[in-house]
Amino acid sequence: MVPGLLTALMNPGFEMGRVAGSCTWRKPEIGCIKLNFDGASKYGTNNASIGGVFRNHEGIFLLGYAERIGKATSSVAELVAAKRGIELALMNSWLDLRIEGDAKAVVDLITNEMKLRSKEDLRHVRDISAMISQLNDFNASHIYREGNKVADKLAKLGYKMPKPRIWRDVPPNEVLCFLRHDADVQIKEARYNTQSTSKGARGIDLLLYKCRDNELRRCEEQARERPGSNASLSAALMTVTNSIEFTPVVREVSSALHSIMSLIMYLWV
Repeated sequence: MVPGLLTALMNPGFEMGRVAGSCTWRKPEIGCIKLNFDGASKYGTNNASIGGVFRNHEGIFLLGYAERIGKATSSVAELVAAKRGIELALMNSWLDLRIEGDAKAVVDLITNEMKLRSKEDLRHVRDISAMISQLNDFNASHIYREGNKVADKLAKLGYKMPKPRIWRDVPPNEVLCFLRHDADVQIKEARYNTQSTSKGARGIDLLLYKCRDNELRRCEEQARERPGSNASLSAALMTVTNSIEFTPVVREVSSALHSIMSLIMYLWV
């Protein structure tokens, strides 16, 4: 059963799954591309790697990257991750760009809200500023690690990469569960929308989306059983993410079903 389903059925005004915006990955505006980046530096050795992921306004995976960058501090690793991401955005003509990172100090460096600590930081920030000037629209914001797990995992994968790696359209297996999590969170926020006012309609919303979640998990299991079938799972992720747009339709169907059930119960009594 969906967690809290009974509560939702019995209390139509109850809202579930609400997460602070800075902890949750959210889709960018229509026409914009969002880059989530992350850098990692191992304590003691300073061996560093970077990673990042691009998704569009529908939440669809476009591109991921990961690579080792030698020895670097954590702040340098974060800056290099952002720089590499913006460079890839320019190469792909994604000129309306939103970027998010989980290191607030580094985001502040990029947005010129914090004094630079080192010459190396300054060099990377200047490179980033030069690239930002080539974009049509740009915004950088902080997100907590809970909402940046795809980029975090890609950065960790970078440690294992003998050479820089880029994934287009189809993500690596290691981040599929995190992509699904980001899609699920958005669906949950839609499914518990307060516009669904009746207990019956809200309950049917929950059940319909639970079926959708189960279908997605089934696709993921099939992908694990058949290596190389990532494309089918990527399509499933796309379908689930896009389903958010159909929430009004689902709500109308739910309300209609609730009315029918109410009539049946009235006649039965």
